[in-house]
Amino acid sequence: MTLLETIHDPAQLRALDYAELERLAAELREKMIRTVQHTGGHLASSLGAVEIALALHRVMDSPRDRMVWDTGHQAYAHKLLTGRLDRFETLRQTDGVGGFPRRSESDHDVFDGGHAGTGVSIGVGLAAARDLLPAGSPGRAQRIAVCVGDAAMQSGLTLEALNHLGQSKNRMLIVLNDNEMSISKSVGGLSTRLNKLRLTRAYQETKEASKRTISRIPVLGQPLFDVLAWAKEGFKRSRASSRRSACAARSWCMSRPSRARAMHRRRRTASASTAPACRPSTWA
Repeated sequence: MTLLETIHDPAQLRALDYAELERLAAELREKMIRTVQHTGGHLASSLGAVEIALALHRVMDSPRDRMVWDTGHQAYAHKLLTGRLDRFETLRQTDGVGGFPRRSESDHDVFDGGHAGTGVSIGVGLAAARDLLPAGSPGRAQRIAVCVGDAAMQSGLTLEALNHLGQSKNRMLIVLNDNEMSISKSVGGLSTRLNKLRLTRAYQETKEASKRTISRIPVLGQPLFDVLAWAKEGFKRSRASSRRSACAARSWCMSRPSRARAMHRRRRTASASTAPACRPSTWA
């Protein structure tokens, strides 16, 4: 019997040591790969969220505490840890386990969500409802976490929810799964603007001054510098990906007028060749 087969409730994760958790993570990935080979599904997204699912279920008390997955196809590990291992072979099949969170399947699923960008708004709504409970109510202790990945963080709905959360101050946890990719490459003004910002003189001077200052901090200087360098490289990779897509989009848009003119000329030529001969007007 595998370790995964012994997990019937996510509360059992608290009794596992780190070596057992690593073993469980490997078994979760193996189960996903074997299943998706036959059923199809969103494999990469869920493979990248295994440790996040383990961590959240280890420190939270689901279903009393609420976990939201944005986008929902990151939730395969969550499903396997919440009593759906025996039915997981029916993933995305008729009357089988859904490819996204589904409240009809389990109390551990908060929302039937498949579209990106909805998670933070759902979390804010849940947190607001919790905070309306009377003081001293057991429900006031509920914890809410939202795992945001696949570029859902930059969607308009997410930004609106973050803006609202900054005003309402509702207590919740947002986990950013920075997997450097969305369902397709990022384009748009936000990514283009951030990329241009990196090239400004003010940014370059601030970067060099920060390097000098951080490196002089005793003991913590070098580790802190390494962390910031890692974060910067990840930021650059995501911006470079967005820039390539934006250039391709601009090239396509710039070519549209010429294609439209060519199409218009073809239509005029076709109309002239098929139109009947004009008769002299009978009006004087």
